[in-house]
Amino acid sequence: MDCARKNLGLSEEVTGFVLPLGATINMDGTSIHQGVCRPFS
Repeated sequence: MDCARKNLGLSEEVTGFVLPLGATINMDGTSIHQGVCRPFS
């Protein structure tokens, strides 16, 4: 979050909402991908 604030110039409100949300969505996408692809490997 510090890198996003310093390097990209984003506000604390934006980074505090968007980055955790993106991380959660990415974890959900990874688990769905593993669940779908696991039976075929």
